[in-house]
Amino acid sequence: MDREPIETRIQHRLTLLEYALCDNLHLREPDGVQALIQKIAVHDAILSDEDRQYALSAQRILDEQIPYDGS
Repeated sequence: MDREPIETRIQHRLTLLEYALCDNLHLREPDGVQALIQKIAVHDAILSDEDRQYALSAQRILDEQIPYDGS
């Protein structure tokens, strides 16, 4: 079975992160959201600037336990 390209897996993880934040899962399951952010962050060298900024913003939202409204 062939693995998906890393870029595809990263985009999937970013989508999962967005769903988790929109559902405010970071308030209920911070460790799971942190693990997801870390799986994205290890690929910092190949992230687009936009994706890198989104991951950094997600980390701040998690760290400060800010309810997320999707904006």
